[in-house]
Amino acid sequence: MKILLVRPKPKNIFAKLKTVRFEPLELEYLAAVVNELNFNYRIYDGLLEGQPFSSFLKDNQPDVVAITGYTIHVNLIKEYAEIVKEYGANIKVVVGGIHAELNWQDFYDLNIDIIVHSNPVQAFRDVLSNLQNQGYWQQINNICFKKDNEWIKNKGDELDPNTLPFPDRTHLRLHKEEFRYFGKEQCALVKTAWGCPYSCNFCYCACLNGGEYSARDITKVVEEISELEQEKIFIIDDDFLIDKNRLLEFCRLISVYNIKKDFSIYGRADLICAHQDILPKLKASGITEIIVGLEAVDDETLNNYNKKTSAHSNLQAIEHLKHNGIKSCGLFIVNEDYGLEDFKRLSTIMKKMELDLCMFSIFTPLKGVPGYEKYQEKLIVPENKYENSDFLHLNIKPTKLSISRFYLEFYKLYLLAYSDVKRLRSNIRPIAKSILNIVKETL
Repeated sequence: MKILLVRPKPKNIFAKLKTVRFEPLELEYLAAVVNELNFNYRIYDGLLEGQPFSSFLKDNQPDVVAITGYTIHVNLIKEYAEIVKEYGANIKVVVGGIHAELNWQDFYDLNIDIIVHSNPVQAFRDVLSNLQNQGYWQQINNICFKKDNEWIKNKGDELDPNTLPFPDRTHLRLHKEEFRYFGKEQCALVKTAWGCPYSCNFCYCACLNGGEYSARDITKVVEEISELEQEKIFIIDDDFLIDKNRLLEFCRLISVYNIKKDFSIYGRADLICAHQDILPKLKASGITEIIVGLEAVDDETLNNYNKKTSAHSNLQAIEHLKHNGIKSCGLFIVNEDYGLEDFKRLSTIMKKMELDLCMFSIFTPLKGVPGYEKYQEKLIVPENKYENSDFLHLNIKPTKLSISRFYLEFYKLYLLAYSDVKRLRSNIRPIAKSILNIVKETL
């Protein structure tokens, strides 16, 4: 049996930014399952592939096409599924990913055969085994399937991270020069936990994995890291700083294995403050950059986001990182209630923080996240225009500014953040120039 694993190409302005390009880790986990079952696979990576999907499909003639993506990919995934069925009606189309986990009904489509809504790696293993044995879908958990032209959703299981295989990194090895993260060339991804114990209302992470936070045994994590040839590693947990004892064990094992890597991680501001005493150990273990969801510069907005942090802890966290020689990347959200004074205050404090890097997004109500319903009447785009859920588009009408003025002020934040190119460290300068060029094109 031949399996085609597919990552669609994103359609937004920052897709042009080749300085941020990650390996398709979700597909590499599925590739490991295909190997277990002694099947053959190919990956169609929309970020890299120059060949049209339809042509690639014909050249490889798969029996199963598995497509994964985010909310912005929903309509594109359906287009790919239609192309598959036009080429071969008997080819099984399996769809999964974060959006399918929260909104499986959005993939109830005549060109899709199976939707994976939970425990994706095990579900994919069961689906492929079932196809081989010509069994019945009723017995397989974690999927939706069609019976007599009606969709049926089977029960879901929580994912146990310690049962996961190590990803098959063949795609990474073949295209290692293509994957990078803001000046960190040949960057690999590692995931050590699923879900999130916090419940910020702009984020879907706490809703994933059945709402449960589950972490891998840190020994397995370090074993996986030890096998990677890449020096640059991005640990993509929603927050790697949650468990202090786990962090200390990570530092110990990194030393035991004599691993010399350069790690980027995500971390909350309040946890950076709470763990300030072990920041030197984290730095010594190779954690050189922490990406901090600062989100806002005032307590009222942070409370509205249910962030459970404060503007003061944001400032303190960045100072702790500076003191310990750890680079900071600040993430900020602007929302529909922002006026000129709000944009001005954000830009002023952002400059004062002297972050090594910063990124801005627009508050976007995410379908499937608690509280989404209260925004539905305020949406200014059709609910099925999923491409606009890229955190770069207004989905709610601004309350204090016109739409055009809001976008102007939003992109001015990038201009202000990156216009002083000489101030930035050398490996960020080309990135800053690329961002500035994209923003100027947009304006």
